[in-house]
Amino acid sequence: MVCVEDTGIGIPEQAQKRVFTPFMQADSSTSRNYGGTGIGLSISKCLVELMGGQMNFTSRPQIGSTFSFTVEFRRCEKSAVIDLKKSLSDDLPTAFKGLKALVVDGKPVRAAVTRYHLKRLGIQAEAVSSIRTAVAVFGKYGSLISK
Repeated sequence: MVCVEDTGIGIPEQAQKRVFTPFMQADSSTSRNYGGTGIGLSISKCLVELMGGQMNFTSRPQIGSTFSFTVEFRRCEKSAVIDLKKSLSDDLPTAFKGLKALVVDGKPVRAAVTRYHLKRLGIQAEAVSSIRTAVAVFGKYGSLISK
């Protein structure tokens, strides 16, 4: 069993029955304050169930929530892991190689992850945190990439 405890605002009782419903949040103001669309728990529950497990939670308003899931994992052969790594990199399309992109995202971690995946596709990417900065980069260098 894996448990994740959140000592945040908790989930009101009337909202607990819809917590795994896609695009639903207990309080819409949380998306304004903290970001998010309300789909993460729905995706997590779906993935856990696809692996034959179950996902549950307990929550107390103004105290926090504890989410847990169970999944049975089996040991795999080492050769399967090596084959999987090779196939993941072999299957990437090459049509994007040499393209340039400007990632505009106010969340640094998300921008870094996006840049990483673009780079794996052969795309040269730069990240900025605002549209204003993106326009400035484009205006200063006459292209999307300053390097």
